[in-house]
Amino acid sequence: MDYLKFYSKGKEGKQLSNFWVGETVKLRLGCNGVPVDYPTGEHAFHGAKYDLCATVSGDPDRMDKLRRHAKKFRSTEEVPTPLDAKRAGGKGKAGMALNPDELHLWSQMAGMVQRQICDSKIARNESVGLVLDNSGDRPLLHQDNRAKHGNPWGGRVVKNDRGEDEVIGENGLGKIWEEVRAERKRKRE
Repeated sequence: MDYLKFYSKGKEGKQLSNFWVGETVKLRLGCNGVPVDYPTGEHAFHGAKYDLCATVSGDPDRMDKLRRHAKKFRSTEEVPTPLDAKRAGGKGKAGMALNPDELHLWSQMAGMVQRQICDSKIARNESVGLVLDNSGDRPLLHQDNRAKHGNPWGGRVVKNDRGEDEVIGENGLGKIWEEVRAERKRKRE
């Protein structure tokens, strides 16, 4: 199968990656509903995560800590690159682990946040729309060479026992972009 395998350094479709540095991404998921600009999709994804999790915190200190961490993603001063955003959005030493209630909320909201990121990117940069328009009906794969079964956002193609292509990983970002592309196509027809 002829996949459009996209990632930030790829030859084709890199604009679809959350690591792509293009126009800013605008989200309306801040703690008070005011639009917030982020440098990249990766910054937006993690910034929104901490902002949303602050809304379910019953502990004022925890809420404040989550909101302060969320604000770091709004510029490249504290979180310079998309890779830094990924690290600061995790539970490692640069990041901030979420508690079970916060994780539950985030698991329910992550897809909606990612869809908003995609919608913002396509609205703010015509090259993103051109990538989708020129992709035809090819399956869109958010390439992750280390993807395992159950990885939510990316995937990789392997041949199964019958010699057929099989995607390892859920490819959530690729599926969202396919939905956006289908909607664009319906609107044009």
